[in-house]
Amino acid sequence: MTDPHGTCWTRADRPVRVEVSGTGELIALGSAAPRSQERFDATERHTYDGQALAVVRPTAVGGIRVRVTAPGCEAAETVITVRP
Repeated sequence: MTDPHGTCWTRADRPVRVEVSGTGELIALGSAAPRSQERFDATERHTYDGQALAVVRPTAVGGIRVRVTAPGCEAAETVITVRP
């Protein structure tokens, strides 16, 4: 979670949803929250100190689209190109 200047919002813990499409899959989603009981194999997780980590695995050559959404925030999207 960052502001428009790239500064991390360490007190902005909120649920984030990760969608992966294309030639990849979401393997795990975590936040390092020491007392969280949320599953690592879910597509939604609460951030911890404003951060979360998505682990993505390629399934073929091509493009992996990763889209992250959170309440009250603009969606973020990136494309990872997997080359042979």
